[in-house]
Amino acid sequence: MTGLTIQRRQEGNVGVLTLQGDISAELIPQLQGAARACDVAGAKHLLVNLHELGFMDSASLGALLHLGQARSRQGGRLVLCSLSAAFQRLIDASGLAGQFAVAPDELSGLRLLA
Repeated sequence: MTGLTIQRRQEGNVGVLTLQGDISAELIPQLQGAARACDVAGAKHLLVNLHELGFMDSASLGALLHLGQARSRQGGRLVLCSLSAAFQRLIDASGLAGQFAVAPDELSGLRLLA
């Protein structure tokens, strides 16, 4: 595994996180910290771009689920975008397909959250 880099930016009331590299259980705090930084910046919604992600374990998928549930409790939404076929299969196999809003690309994800 190569580690994880998270790029964060704000698009109106949407925090956009682009994950690059690999994410596993020990790197979940880095993801949670990036999401908190979006909260501090005033983001109601969170868009997570997985285009440049090479690996995700089931614990990291669970962390994304928890981030989405937290957004929902706060009146916001979490959308995943740019999933590879492998990540879509992971979500489907985990039985969580109905728990995530998914967009084909970042622009479509931003439109879903507008």
